[in-house]
Amino acid sequence: MNKILVPTDFSDTAENAVNYAINMANFFSANLILLHVNQIPISTPEFGIAAYNFAEVKKDSLDTLNEKALKIKKEYPQISEVECFSEIGDSSDLIAEFSKNHNVDIVVMGNSGHGSKFKKNIFGSTSVTVAKKIAVPLMIVPPEVKYKAINNMAYACVYDEQIETSTSLMKVRSLNNEFNSLLSVLHVIPENHLINEKEANID
Repeated sequence: MNKILVPTDFSDTAENAVNYAINMANFFSANLILLHVNQIPISTPEFGIAAYNFAEVKKDSLDTLNEKALKIKKEYPQISEVECFSEIGDSSDLIAEFSKNHNVDIVVMGNSGHGSKFKKNIFGSTSVTVAKKIAVPLMIVPPEVKYKAINNMAYACVYDEQIETSTSLMKVRSLNNEFNSLLSVLHVIPENHLINEKEANID
C-alpha cells in the first residue's frame, strides 16, 4: 500500500478517520493525501445565501491542512509525504476524481460529519455516495473507533456461483494480503429463501 486518500470536513468524526488513516499510513510507510472539499453554498427562500469568498475559504482550509501535515511529518517519520488539497464542489465527485487521478490504494473517511438533521437531509451520507463512485476500496471509520492492527476481515455476500472471480472479492483479498489478516466470507441468506444443494456445499 503506497498512498491513502483521507477526505475531511474538520468535524470530530472526520478527524477521527484522519487519525485512523495516519496510523495506517505509518504502519505501511505509505503516503497520505489530505483533502478538504468546500461545499458550494445552497440558496433557499428561507435563508438566502451569505457572502462567500471562495479564495479565502480555500486558503483557510488549505492552511489548516498544511498545519496538520507538518504535525504528521514530525510525529510519524515513517510517512514520507503528506499532500494537502482544498477544493470547491461536490464532495463525492471530487473524492472519486482524486482517488483516480492520484492513484490511491484506499480511501479512508468517517461517516457524514454534518451535525444537524437538516444538513443530513440535504447532503445525505457522503461516505455511502463515495462508495458507489470510486474504483478503489473505501474504509468507513465509525465515530470514536481507534486504529489497531487488522487481524481479521469479513466479506459479506449473497450466494454466487462465480464468487471466486468477483471483482469486489478480489479487491478484498488483495487488501487482506496487505494486512496479512484472516479473511472470512459470510454468505447472507435472504429471508424465506430455501437453500439448494450448491449453496449448502459452498466453501
